[in-house]
Amino acid sequence: MTIAVAVGVVAPGGAVDKLGHVTEFSAGITPGASPQGITAGPDGNLWFTEPLQNRIGRITPAGEITEFSAGISGDNRPSKITAGPDGNLWFISNFGTLIGRITPTGEITELSSGLPDFGGSSGPADITAGPDGNLWFTDRAQTRIGRITPTGEVTEFSAGITPESGLDSITAGPDGNLWFTEADAGHIARITPTGEVTEFSTDLGSESAPRDLTVGPDGNLWFLMVFPNRIARITRKGKVTEFDPGFAADAGLGGLAAGCDGNLWFTAPAVGGGSGIGRITPKGKVTKFSAGIAPDPEGRLQGIAAGPDANLWFTEQDRIGRIGPGASPKRQGGRRLTLPAACPRARP
Repeated sequence: MTIAVAVGVVAPGGAVDKLGHVTEFSAGITPGASPQGITAGPDGNLWFTEPLQNRIGRITPAGEITEFSAGISGDNRPSKITAGPDGNLWFISNFGTLIGRITPTGEITELSSGLPDFGGSSGPADITAGPDGNLWFTDRAQTRIGRITPTGEVTEFSAGITPESGLDSITAGPDGNLWFTEADAGHIARITPTGEVTEFSTDLGSESAPRDLTVGPDGNLWFLMVFPNRIARITRKGKVTEFDPGFAADAGLGGLAAGCDGNLWFTAPAVGGGSGIGRITPKGKVTKFSAGIAPDPEGRLQGIAAGPDANLWFTEQDRIGRIGPGASPKRQGGRRLTLPAACPRARP
């Protein structure tokens, strides 16, 4: 969910970290947890998933970490997580048939009623809060978009979606609709809260595997591409523009998020080391940062999200990292940007 505010953010209790300054936190994370998804919670903290240890984690802006596992059954491996409209956090499991909910105090409820029997490693691929007060998710196995109420009632939509298109990322758009990616078909699509689907012929190609869709500060949708290694922007009318992320072709791209500074930020999890964080402006200018990021031969630098302190927070192997966006100007010619809801509001 996003709000439109003027640029110029101040972190609670002080200024944001200087541009590119990295701080990493590991105390409190179970070894081998491999944190993946991360989001700002309604309680002023960051929440993340630990798929390899079957846990949900919480980290305060000061770096204090708490893990929760009671209520997660079997080996479901939580992967993506989002703040829900009901004041809780909602997550999906790539290894189960469930969607889960965790309260800010750590109470976990698994909701599987109404979901198809996906089996194996199939199932929900991503989840986001919708503009209608419900949660929306991509159902990769059944090629459907799902809507789940805060009480757990599920409705799925398939009309207008290319069969077996590999639904992946989903996000609430600035137009009051939900936008999602069809990774196996190379499409970007839109669904209204009533279930009407529009697919855009983007000419990306089936190997592009678009994912990590997010709303940019310019009011357009931004996403990552796998082949070729690109960051792309799509307007509400379906026009796509691609940008070179500036990292080596084999670095890969892990996650993408809008920052409180009016830019977009992404992770580049190079296998064998050389991981980095990138910043891309709405006009496509890229800046790379790597100093202070612990090398990881497995390339597990993944999710990234704007925090309530206006810094960017990211997941990596057995660590949670924070990187500063630097000072933001109070004004940019009177232009108003679309910023994540977690961002502190601009001060006069």
